[in-house]
Amino acid sequence: MRVPERKLLPVIDTIHRAGVDPDAWQDAVDGIQTLFPATCVALHGYQGGDQPRSISVTSGWSPALARAYRAKWVRHNPYPALIPQMKIGAPVIADESDFIAGVRRTEFYNDFLLKHDLGSAVGIPLWNEPDRACFLAIDYSVRQAARLNKPTARAASLIAPHLARSFAVAHRLAGARPGSDELAALLDRIRGPALIIDRKRQVRSANTLGEMFLRTGRAVKLDRSGCVQLADSAAEVGFQRAMGACFNPSITVPPFTIPIRSGDGGKSSWLNVAPLQADTSLAKGPLAGFLADRERLALLIVARTWEPPQDIASRLRDAFKLTPAEAKLAAALMEGLSLESYARDRDVAINTVRNQLQSLFEKTRTHRQGELIAALFRDSRRAGRL
Repeated sequence: MRVPERKLLPVIDTIHRAGVDPDAWQDAVDGIQTLFPATCVALHGYQGGDQPRSISVTSGWSPALARAYRAKWVRHNPYPALIPQMKIGAPVIADESDFIAGVRRTEFYNDFLLKHDLGSAVGIPLWNEPDRACFLAIDYSVRQAARLNKPTARAASLIAPHLARSFAVAHRLAGARPGSDELAALLDRIRGPALIIDRKRQVRSANTLGEMFLRTGRAVKLDRSGCVQLADSAAEVGFQRAMGACFNPSITVPPFTIPIRSGDGGKSSWLNVAPLQADTSLAKGPLAGFLADRERLALLIVARTWEPPQDIASRLRDAFKLTPAEAKLAAALMEGLSLESYARDRDVAINTVRNQLQSLFEKTRTHRQGELIAALFRDSRRAGRL
């Protein structure tokens, strides 16, 4: 079972969106389940701190199965206690693990998992810290184990770094404060340009990519008073509506997605506009501690086709000794472009792009795109902040 990139990338996008929008966790887990037909997927987590919160999201489970788990079996699940025995971020095939014999003697395994034909599984511990824990489980029938065990573990390892990173963003968002170092660290974990603005459209905080994006002055720019404006007039109308909804205290709104284009006719991108507000509902729980008793702010994230300024490729080239072509591909991957999209946009043969990707793996000592992107963000900051 090989997961095509065209199916994997939209799921990864949703996973990263869940870091700043708790409503998207269900979409993320639903997306993961589509990658693994005939399985049941569960994401279990805990976030501590001032606003402790547990996460338990499932897909592929029947409503009755999900209710039974939450009502009774969550307390009998032996796997959370076994996480210290596992390597964080590494997939574990339950049937081949050292602890499976003990699990098979439990009431949870015999009366819950086997009863619902879910006796085999692949699990990945994503975090195990005093203030946060997270675990992904992909369960399936014992009859399917020989066919699914290794392919599922390989495919799950591709999405594990993205899940861990998004969960970390959600955790940091729960404890961040406007203008603090915590908030700056949070924004730098977002893959694309990101800004936080107030109701006057003044920028309160931005990640480094966001600062660079503003300096280009193309699709989004600052006017003379330092307020955010969109170059495209149609997008500006949509932005005004989104801002009005974000700062209306009588309503709670989902994130807006606005297509934007630079005034010089450049390529389109997407501007995601989400309100940051105190809200005691479960869906907005991680944001409650962020802005309790504070003014409302809005989070702006630019997605998809924005092309970073040339100096990003230059820094990557210096940090990893890349060729100019490899540096451009690395910058594109950091912005979430697929290999096919990159090749199509630049009229380059896909095999040429794949050869460049293989060279990036060798120079960064990574083996998968998720590992590569994490290395690009981490080590390029050490060499010269992106």
